[in-house]
Amino acid sequence: MMHLHRIPALGTVLFILLSSLGSTVLADDCAGLIATGSIVSDGRSILLKNRHLHENNQKPFYGNGTFTYWGIGDGRHSFCRMGMNEKGLAIANFDPPPNNLLDDGVWQYTSDGSSASEDDDMRTVLGEYTTVEEAALWLAHHARYPCQWALISQESGIGAIVAMDTQNHSHISYIRDGWVALGNVWYCENTSSSNNQRIEHLITTHLNSTETLTVRDVVRLLGRDIKAGGSDATEPVGYNGTYQPHGLTPVSCRSAAAFLSGDARWDGALAMAWVAIGQTTHLCPFFPLGASYVHTAEDIPQNWTTGLGIEQYTDEKQEYAEATPNEYYRNRVQEIHNYTLPIQDAIFDRYEQCLESIDDTFSTTEVIETMQSYANSTFQDALQAYREERPMTSETGGADHHEAMPASLLLLVVLVSLISFLFVVLIFIILKP
Repeated sequence: MMHLHRIPALGTVLFILLSSLGSTVLADDCAGLIATGSIVSDGRSILLKNRHLHENNQKPFYGNGTFTYWGIGDGRHSFCRMGMNEKGLAIANFDPPPNNLLDDGVWQYTSDGSSASEDDDMRTVLGEYTTVEEAALWLAHHARYPCQWALISQESGIGAIVAMDTQNHSHISYIRDGWVALGNVWYCENTSSSNNQRIEHLITTHLNSTETLTVRDVVRLLGRDIKAGGSDATEPVGYNGTYQPHGLTPVSCRSAAAFLSGDARWDGALAMAWVAIGQTTHLCPFFPLGASYVHTAEDIPQNWTTGLGIEQYTDEKQEYAEATPNEYYRNRVQEIHNYTLPIQDAIFDRYEQCLESIDDTFSTTEVIETMQSYANSTFQDALQAYREERPMTSETGGADHHEAMPASLLLLVVLVSLISFLFVVLIFIILKP
């Protein structure tokens, strides 16, 4: 059986705590995290982005260059704000307020702005690069849009944050064997936001007891955080009344993705992402969507892309839970979470079982097929359970705990019963006087 090994612990684990370095509070910026190496339980790399934008009809689209990939955009096919390619490279953007990095003397490079657009900045990275450093250097030298990008790849123990201001000054910060909270602020200038501080609080509290992170932890802690009722709770407190989501999934959070990479075996084929789309994402599961097997647009299941995609299903939960625009009934959200959170656990349980089924004798093709089987079957089962408002089992192919007897087994039972009946009749005829 395959076991993913944790990178040996460092003498002092690197914690990058931005809130102690400066403060620039923003009302509603995107939220994210990079964690690499020894801070991750299996030594891999995690990238999270909760995208805060009042724009519906967000869904994945297929793209290609030297490498195939998918990205998350709006109804416009050209839009790309996060994504993953077939080799396990993942990217997400954050938009700090424009300023001039030159003023602080932190810039390292100057971009020539040769990329065609903001969307091409990310499409080029996804379509042409497989390593963090190569992708970071291309952005630093050629990106067009003033922005900040977060990167991980199949390489273990490394991520990067690339910043470029309105003067095309750029800077690369590498994240090695540690973690960093992300928001719409310039990381390289040591500024922070309310979202950075919230992430740092939640992750630091978690690490104080467990010392390491998993992608399951990141989704649980950050993927649905609403800072309920002004308290420290990440979910609705109590069953009465209404609340307005704040924290890391405010009412503007319409899509989110957690990417897991950082393993170069089988050319990065073990990489996986989990994506949530809704109004807001705290009402739906993060469904699995891999990239190693996405070689045509048809390789992305139709429920992701047809019509409103996943949003058509999460909108039903939104309409049920919403008391007024931007406010939710606590008891109804609790009802939704009573089946959504078990579905989420089953999604990650199945991924862990998928990894355990792979051993060193597998070819790259076999690993890719295994990842595709996990992602597609789990997605369909989880979506069905979510629509039917019930948990699902952790076993692949099991939608709930009360499945009907499989058709092949039912046929066998019928045949055995028929043979037994005929045998009894035959004995009766033989023994009849």
